[in-house]
Amino acid sequence: MQRINWLDCWKGIGILTVVLGHIVDPIHKYVFWFHMPIFFFISGYLYRNKYSNFVYLRKKIISLLLPYFSFLILFSTIYPFLYPQNSTSIGWLKYIYYQLYGGVYLMGWFGVFWFITCLFFTQQLYDFIFKRVKANDWQMLKVIIVCYSLAMLNLWFLKFKFPLGINVLAFAIIFYWLGNITARKSIKLNLIPVIVAIIIFATAVVADIFGFINFNFDMKYTQYGIIGLNIVLPLTGIVITQKLAEAIQSTFIGNVFAYLGKISMVVMYIHQPVQLLLNDFLISNKLIRVVVAIGFSCIIYEVISRSWFTRKMLLGEGTVMR
Repeated sequence: MQRINWLDCWKGIGILTVVLGHIVDPIHKYVFWFHMPIFFFISGYLYRNKYSNFVYLRKKIISLLLPYFSFLILFSTIYPFLYPQNSTSIGWLKYIYYQLYGGVYLMGWFGVFWFITCLFFTQQLYDFIFKRVKANDWQMLKVIIVCYSLAMLNLWFLKFKFPLGINVLAFAIIFYWLGNITARKSIKLNLIPVIVAIIIFATAVVADIFGFINFNFDMKYTQYGIIGLNIVLPLTGIVITQKLAEAIQSTFIGNVFAYLGKISMVVMYIHQPVQLLLNDFLISNKLIRVVVAIGFSCIIYEVISRSWFTRKMLLGEGTVMR
C-alpha cells in the first residue's frame, strides 16, 4: 500500500501521545482522553471493503496477531530474569495464564498489548457487519448505537475481566466506524470545527482541574467516563491532532512524525520495557526516558526490518498500527 504522508504524520503524533501518556504524569489523564481513539479512528479510515471475510481475517492474523504473540513470547521470556520477584510471587502457572489471557491482566511491559487484540476483533466484527448490511449507513448507525449501549452496560454493571480485551471493541468500534465514514464520505475539516474542538477540550481540562467535572477515561479498563462526553472529548483530540498533522506534514518535524507513524507498532511494543527499565535501574528523569524509549524503538525497527524473518514475525510484513 502506498504511504500517505499526512496519515503517517498523524500516527506519529498519536504514538508520541501514547509514550508521553505512559511517562509524563501531569498530562497522563488528558492524553488518555484521546490517544487510543485516534488509532481506532485511523484504522477505520484505512478500512477498505475489498477482501472476503476469510482473506481479511488471514491478513490481519499475519499483520497483527503474529507480531503480538512474537513480542509477547519474547518479553515474557526476558521479564522473569529481570523481575523474578514479580513473576514468581504469583506462581509460574498463573504468570503464564495471565500472559495468555491478556487484556487487563497484562501490565507493565505488556500494558499496551490489549490494544492489538482489541483492534483485531474490532476490525473483524466491523468487516463482518459492514458486508452483511451492504455498507448501509443507517443500518451501521443502529449497530453502533447497540455497541455503545453495550459498552455503557459494561461500564456500569459488568466487571468481568474479558480475555484479550475483547469487550472493549464495543466502544472502540464507534471510533472505527467514524473513521471509516469520514473516509467514505470524504469529509474534510475547515478551521471552524478545529477551533470548536480546541475550545471544548481546553474547557474540559480547566473544568477537570478545578473539580467541576471528573472525567476519567481509560479504554483498557472500560473506564469510559461521562456518557456523551466520552464520545465528544476523544473526537476533539482526533480533530485537533488530524489538523495538526495536515499542517506540519511538509515540514522537517512533520517528516519526523511521519517516520514515527511508519514504525508506530514497534514504538508501541518497545517503549514500555525501555522506559520502565530506565526508571527501575538507571534514571527516573521523564524527558530522558521519553527520548531514549523512542530512540531505542527506532534502532530496533531498523534492525528487525532488515531481515525477512523478523519482518514477518515482529512486523507482520507491515510497519504501522492499522
